[in-house]
Amino acid sequence: MSARGNLSFSWSEDVTAKAQILWREGLSAAAIATRIGTSRSAVCGFATRNRDRFPQRINAAGQRVTKSKPAKTKPAKVETKKPKRSVMQPARQSIRLPWANPLTVAERSAASTRDLSRYHIAGLTPVAFADLANDQCRFPLEAFETVSGPASPCCGGRTAEGASYCAAHYRLMRGRST
Repeated sequence: MSARGNLSFSWSEDVTAKAQILWREGLSAAAIATRIGTSRSAVCGFATRNRDRFPQRINAAGQRVTKSKPAKTKPAKVETKKPKRSVMQPARQSIRLPWANPLTVAERSAASTRDLSRYHIAGLTPVAFADLANDQCRFPLEAFETVSGPASPCCGGRTAEGASYCAAHYRLMRGRST
């Protein structure tokens, strides 16, 4: 009967002496484990912690004996040239950053098809993003392509505590009509 996984196993002096004899005879940790009724890992751990009783096995050349697989030799690396780009793979285009665009903010907003200024709420003065307080609406009022960083105009209307948008822009963002 194998006692693998048995929590009642203990390393008594008799079991230790038997394992020590089998170790010196050259049996593997798995073979010792089967004979004394425990796991291979338990034998390896016990042998590692008790090197005075279970010395490392050394061959005639003075090297430590292990049961590891022999190292695989890698085939010689062959130099290959990278294939040229085909017609189907165009070169990457550089990204144009908004602040590097020579057009002014007003020109960029007028040229954009996704101009958000149409969602400006009458009676509210737009506030620059950098000047917004915690309780002010952060809805941008210019096209996404033309956002000018901290100076971008935002709604600035009053928001509920912890909200980013005023009630009107919240409904707009959630797809509900105002």
